[in-house]
Amino acid sequence: VQIDRLNSQWTSSLSLGVIGNSPERFNFPGTASSIKRSAWLIQRDSVFHNSLKICDNYGPNLDTCPEGTVLGLLVDNTHGLHLFVNGMDQGVAAQDIPNPCYVVIDLYGQCEQ
Repeated sequence: VQIDRLNSQWTSSLSLGVIGNSPERFNFPGTASSIKRSAWLIQRDSVFHNSLKICDNYGPNLDTCPEGTVLGLLVDNTHGLHLFVNGMDQGVAAQDIPNPCYVVIDLYGQCEQ
């Protein structure tokens, strides 16, 4: 995912992660941070599982990534979730990610595209 356009009149940015439920049978709340079941999300520089913070100071703060930043996710063969920022692996953000899982990207606040 590439951040193409930011709007400095807002705060916060995007959230990204994975859910363990099929999107076809899922009722999405207003924001990804409200997903309370089978969800692992990276917001700012924190990692959340089912809306509860499980890690602080993980990778760069997504709220401060400039336009042009490329973000990616990978679930490795040990079921660890990794964040990539401009091709650089930030390490394991969360473990025990289910298979299959589905990517969630929430454009929020200042991240418009």
